[in-house]
Amino acid sequence: MRKLVLVAFAIIVANSSSAIAAPKPIAIKEATVITADIQAEGIASSGTNLITFTSTTSATLDVTVVAKNLSGSDVWSKVIDSGQNEMATVITSDSSGNIWLAGSSSSIPAPETVTAQIGAINPDGVNIETLPKLRKDMDQISLWLLSPNGDLISTFSFPLKASALVTAIAVDSKGATIAGLRANGAFVLSVSQTGIFGKLVPIGTSKTSINAVTRNSDATVSAFGSSSETLGGKKLVGAIDGVLIKISKTATIASVVRSSAPKAKRSWNSSTPSSFLTGDVISPKGNEIAITKFTSQFAPTWTTRYSGSGKAIGMNLSGGNFAVAMAPSALPAGLSGSKLAKGQSLVVLFNGKGVITSGYTNPAMGAPIAATYSPDGGISVLAKGIGAQTISIFHLISR
Repeated sequence: MRKLVLVAFAIIVANSSSAIAAPKPIAIKEATVITADIQAEGIASSGTNLITFTSTTSATLDVTVVAKNLSGSDVWSKVIDSGQNEMATVITSDSSGNIWLAGSSSSIPAPETVTAQIGAINPDGVNIETLPKLRKDMDQISLWLLSPNGDLISTFSFPLKASALVTAIAVDSKGATIAGLRANGAFVLSVSQTGIFGKLVPIGTSKTSINAVTRNSDATVSAFGSSSETLGGKKLVGAIDGVLIKISKTATIASVVRSSAPKAKRSWNSSTPSSFLTGDVISPKGNEIAITKFTSQFAPTWTTRYSGSGKAIGMNLSGGNFAVAMAPSALPAGLSGSKLAKGQSLVVLFNGKGVITSGYTNPAMGAPIAATYSPDGGISVLAKGIGAQTISIFHLISR
């Protein structure tokens, strides 16, 4: 009897071990190159078109916006030039395919008052040189709204009377929200579809940065970044903490959650409307890429980390799935394929529970600059070259 029990137990253990065996590694696939060696600083999707922008110079600083199809051919090109200086730093698109850019611009200078010189004495006949006007400082925030065809629909500007760097943008059917940095600290600012600005929300001092924002269905805004100072009554724990900030309908800081570890420098760098966040962790033990899915109340539902550094960019996909463009030190567990070259990036796809479902890379795909997804066009990544000062667009289809 004892022998039969032992045999039965051995069979159960064997069957159980087989049932919980690690899944077979997923073979990594190759992303294709849409276009190489281009000038671009950001990317967004508008239907099946990919929209990039870059700063250009004529008599003033301008913004050049280009739409490409998935074959890499130019569909249209638009130069934003008001006659003053303007510089875009972020781009996104809305559900209608309209393109939103945001950045800084110069306000229109006030007309000069000329004092008449009556009977001026100039016995030596010296010609007085008329000096060219200096370029006016970019002292306001501007947002440019373009149609899917590249027509400039609206320009919205908010006076700051100081220079600023716009670092993030989010849009929905009611308007847009941007985040940025000034000399005296970070800020968040929202604007309606018709150009009515809300109250500017200052966040901390120069010790705080906001790198990503989302607009929530309850009219609140979520802001994500890093801080080495007390915010919302929450004190610093690590060297620099990642911060998750909820801003109320009345444009005040409602709550702050800190992501921290002793002696570590943490930051959240990208977010999606479903609170899917990516960031970095720099600690004495090494550098890691952090990926976490939060609830709307900033409670983590799943999280994972990979050894590596640099910017990681998260995306919402169809069906509650996610993707991250990043440059880890090695292939994540669960993927199989060739060893990554130094600086080579890849796109990893996750299901709603954080399980890897597929991965894509290209031998020429270096550190990601920006990434975008649309149901019609799939995933596209704007990335640097490996060992070369080039920028290319890489593409993969994922529905």
